[in-house]
Amino acid sequence: EFVLRNFRGRAKVLVLDAVSTDKTAEIAAMFGCEVIRRPESNSECFEVSTRKWALEQSSTDYVLIAYASMIVPPKLLDVFGEVSREGKYKAVMHDNQAITYGRYVQKPALRRKSTSCHFFARDAVNFSNTRIHYEWPVDAPESQILTLPAKDELSVLTFRDYDVKWMEQKCSSYADEDAIQRFEAGERTSPVKMCWAAFRHFLHGYFRCGGYRGGVPGLLYHMGWAQMVFNTQARIW
Repeated sequence: EFVLRNFRGRAKVLVLDAVSTDKTAEIAAMFGCEVIRRPESNSECFEVSTRKWALEQSSTDYVLIAYASMIVPPKLLDVFGEVSREGKYKAVMHDNQAITYGRYVQKPALRRKSTSCHFFARDAVNFSNTRIHYEWPVDAPESQILTLPAKDELSVLTFRDYDVKWMEQKCSSYADEDAIQRFEAGERTSPVKMCWAAFRHFLHGYFRCGGYRGGVPGLLYHMGWAQMVFNTQARIW
C-alpha cells in the first residue's frame, strides 16, 4: 500500500500481479490502479519474454519500472515527470540505496555514483543487450541519458527484508541464469577465480558500498551476495 501511495497522482500505474494469493489486486484497485495478471509462463522476472510482455502492457512514451520493494523520493519523481514532458532524454541514471531490517546495507560513504536506471523511454530499450542484473538495457547515446548527482533525495530506496532462506533461494535462481549467460559468452573459471571473485565482491559491497554501517544485517546481506558470486563461478566450472 505504501508503494502505491508513493506514485498516487503522479502517473498511470499498472500493477503486474504474479498469480498472488494475498490482497495485492484488492489493494491496487483501492488506489485506482489497473491490475494485470502475469501469465504463469512469465514467472521469472529476469526472463526476456517476461520483460517484453511487461513493457507491452504500457502505452506511454516513458516507463518507470518499480518493484514492490522500491520507494522513489518526490524530488526524483519530479525529475522523471519533467523528462517525460520535455522528451529531451531517453533515460535517467540515478543512485540506488538498499535497506535491510531498517539498516542501510548499501550506501557508499565516499564516491557515490548514479549507476541505476529504472526510468526510460520505451523505444530506448534493447533486449538483445540484456543480462542478469541488467534486465532493462537502455541503448541510447550518452548525450541522451541524464545522469543525476548521487544524493539521498534523488536516490531510489530498495527495502530487502530477506531472511536467510529466502536470500539463498533468490540468489540461487540468479546464479543459475548468470552462469548460463557467462558460460555462453565464453567465460571459464578456476578454483582461484571462484574464491577471488567472491572475496572481491564481498570487499566491494561490505566496505566500498557501506555494508559495514549496517551491522549484522549488512554483514549477512553482503555475505549472501558473495556466496551467490561463488556459486555462479561453481556453476560455470
